Amino acid sequence: MSWALLLTLAAPTSAPPPPDGPAVDAAPTATTAAPPAPAPAPTPPPAAAPPAAAPPPAYGYGQPPPGYYPAPAYGPYPAPRDPGPAPAAPRAKEPREPMQWLVRLDIGLGGSAGSEQKDLIEADGYSIGTMFYLGGSFDYLPSPFLGVGAFGGYADGGSTPDQGGPELNVEDFYAGGEVPLVLAGDAPIVGVIAPRLGIGWGSLDFAGGGSSKSQSGFLWGGAASLLFPDAHVGMSLVLLRCRVDPPGDVGRRYDLGGTFFTFTGVFNG
Repeated sequence: MSWALLLTLAAPTSAPPPPDGPAVDAAPTATTAAPPAPAPAPTPPPAAAPPAAAPPPAYGYGQPPPGYYPAPAYGPYPAPRDPGPAPAAPRAKEPREPMQWLVRLDIGLGGSAGSEQKDLIEADGYSIGTMFYLGGSFDYLPSPFLGVGAFGGYADGGSTPDQGGPELNVEDFYAGGEVPLVLAGDAPIVGVIAPRLGIGWGSLDFAGGGSSKSQSGFLWGGAASLLFPDAHVGMSLVLLRCRVDPPGDVGRRYDLGGTFFTFTGVFNG
């Protein structure tokens, strides 16, 4: 009883009047079906990715095939040896100063010049033979190739006859001037050709008597030298001629000169 009565009392007896204005449709009742929800729009397919750019061309060898392994390296390699400082560039040789003066000292051996007197002595069993020579010269060189100077020399020889008899002694002296021609005066090797003019004197003496007087005459000749100034040595060929009158009443014309090969000491500046 009570539940039906309470529900009846609680329900409104009449609906309120509608407000002024246009009529509004009444709300749908519970019996009216709601329209279906719209279907979702289909998702567009993703845009195709742009084609990848082609790789740049590779130079040299291409990629190794699968399974390829490079050959093992041999090492470790030793560190390169330090070569040290670079060698200094060779210094250019300074030009050699030309000679301004030249001194030559000669010592050597040779033979006397041929003459009629020499032939006569040899016919008597004598032979002048080898002669010892000692000489020297001093030259002033105002030009690298030409100079002027003086010279002197001494020659000694003699012999004893095979059949016995007095010993023969020969002594000759030389002095005069020369005009040296210098070849390559600024080089390590120097050649000198020196024409000579002067005077010569000497004698033929027989020990124990029969000595002849000293004679003198005009001297001419020359000297050719090959010199090494840095080592102060050289070699020379000396040729001198000095014709004189017969040394005795029964003698023949004689020559005080000779030809000598010498070892030469060199000093220059």
